[in-house]
Amino acid sequence: MRVHLLLISLVFLARTVSTAAPPINPRLLDKYWTASWIECPQSDPTGYGVYHFRRSFDLDEVPGSLGVHVSADNRYKLWINGEEIGKGPARGDLANWPCESYNLAPFLKTGTNILAAQVWNAGPLRPVAQHSLRTAFVLQADQARYDGLLNTGADWRVLHNEGYTPVGPDHDTLQTYIVVGPGDRIEGDSFPWGWTETEFDDSNWQQPAVIEPARPPGLGTDIRWQLIPRSIPPMEEFHEPLGTVRRVTGLPDRADLEGTRQQKLTVPANSRVKLLFDRGQLTVGYPEVRTTGGAGASIRLTYAEALIDENRQKGNRDEIGGKSIIGLGDQFLPGGSEHETFTTLWIRTYRY
Repeated sequence: MRVHLLLISLVFLARTVSTAAPPINPRLLDKYWTASWIECPQSDPTGYGVYHFRRSFDLDEVPGSLGVHVSADNRYKLWINGEEIGKGPARGDLANWPCESYNLAPFLKTGTNILAAQVWNAGPLRPVAQHSLRTAFVLQADQARYDGLLNTGADWRVLHNEGYTPVGPDHDTLQTYIVVGPGDRIEGDSFPWGWTETEFDDSNWQQPAVIEPARPPGLGTDIRWQLIPRSIPPMEEFHEPLGTVRRVTGLPDRADLEGTRQQKLTVPANSRVKLLFDRGQLTVGYPEVRTTGGAGASIRLTYAEALIDENRQKGNRDEIGGKSIIGLGDQFLPGGSEHETFTTLWIRTYRY
């Protein structure tokens, strides 16, 4: 079978989409929120897991502003009507757990709308810098009249995506101390493609379990998430090519790829192809791979700041002759349908 690949790197510096969001309403700063933290039932609250949450709501008219405040443990990505509008939360500790604010109004329409959030917990494999209590998600409407439409609670739906498994660092190969968390292995044939869109059918998803009402600092005496507004700007995102092709193996008739920034490629059936991309500088971003076809194929991405020689020395970072790559990696397994888009849960850093 053939795999048609489109490789794109999503690099970020300072996101601007949420800057028009309102500050947290004073009604939420000194009392328990009307929204509750929710989780997937029958899941390990402190183990590795990736979960999809959805909420359908109807509007007779689009308001001029509709603010929401969002957080999760460990992290989330948020969509409205298929449009990704943010990621978070910023890192903190349980006594100072940040939440982000968004204005949904520019993305809303009359009729049915869909809020969707991907929430994950890396469990014992999470980055060393990541605090955690248990897997959970919360979304609170800024205006009280929208509480019943938007707030997290039993009216939401949730799916445990078991197509995700962690790719732990190979310490024997890397021979170094790793603090950034695992890579991702994603099985395309079990992924709920289209789940952020209005037309998706979530009738077989579960009702989430309600943990407890969210709250700001100063309420309660137990050690729980005490929500504060995010104190640093969000990150901007824009698309850039993965890099220049420096080396091709497994495609003897495609030497013309070298030295180009071509990002689309057809991989023949029963072949093993390797491409070495070079960004030219150390880069931070979310790699993205789009595939058509390729059921049964396996795509591996490996990230490194430089190649190494037989003595495990990097030397001149620009030189690749006689050198190989080792590093953290991800694995994507296409399901075979058209336009499947794979991306990582967390950022990757690489030149090669």
